Amino acid sequence: MTLTRLLEINKQFVKYEDERALSLADRLWRQRGSPSEPKVLCDTLETILGSLTEEGIYYPKILLLRKKQLQRGTWKPRNISPPDQVCPTPIDGSSCLDCRGGGIRYLPSGGGSFCSCEAGEALKNGFGKPR
Repeated sequence: MTLTRLLEINKQFVKYEDERALSLADRLWRQRGSPSEPKVLCDTLETILGSLTEEGIYYPKILLLRKKQLQRGTWKPRNISPPDQVCPTPIDGSSCLDCRGGGIRYLPSGGGSFCSCEAGEALKNGFGKPR
């Protein structure tokens, strides 16, 4: 589980300049115990926004949006459990944008499915091994 997945951030719409901030945000979120309960997550997002600002790094607007939504109670994280077979590292060194080469892509509904790339097809056909 990553912070971007918990916050339901579609990586397809993430700007290149926001990737560093999201990476740092994910690291800070993990350091605070990867909270998903709305109140604790809101406090964690506040800390993350403050840390990024202190570092002089522009934070992605979606982080502030999710924090405000949590405060108002208009959004909360879903219970997202990872699929049984997850391959976080590339099988063949590819850099598929959907699955990052792991063969499994996460769905907004919280599940996962085989990716349409080479690694996903290999897993679907039983030729790849999840790592």
